[in-house]
Amino acid sequence: MNRMTDSERLMYDVMCAFARGNVPVIYYGAMVTKLILLEHGFADFARETQDIDASCAGDNPPPMEKLTPMLNAALSGLGLTAAVKREYREKMSAGYRVIDAGGDVKLSIDIDMRTAVDSRKYQFGNITFQGVKVEASTPFSSMQILVS
Repeated sequence: MNRMTDSERLMYDVMCAFARGNVPVIYYGAMVTKLILLEHGFADFARETQDIDASCAGDNPPPMEKLTPMLNAALSGLGLTAAVKREYREKMSAGYRVIDAGGDVKLSIDIDMRTAVDSRKYQFGNITFQGVKVEASTPFSSMQILVS
């Protein structure tokens, strides 16, 4: 990925920290799209994003009182914390701001509490995490709609 921004690199670091911390999420959105495009030979694809999109893994999403400490435990090694921006409820994802030690918001995370449909493993560097599954037979234009 030749055209990765510092913000994107931080987002992948956060995703990897969540994978190491066993945070039960499956990713979708721009960060997974970028890896799918890389797998298909689009190394110079540039699309900057400011957030991480995820869905809960499993049928029973953890309550906010458990999810927030899970996120913070995973982020501690990066010197970051997760602050609740929006509590989840019916048809509304949980929203978090990821904040550095100086109090600056570095990125945001939206976690949909509906169970993700199907997933597969993606790799960034030496870390593996779960993301939405896109079939190889999916036309590229349909793939953009599915994961963007």
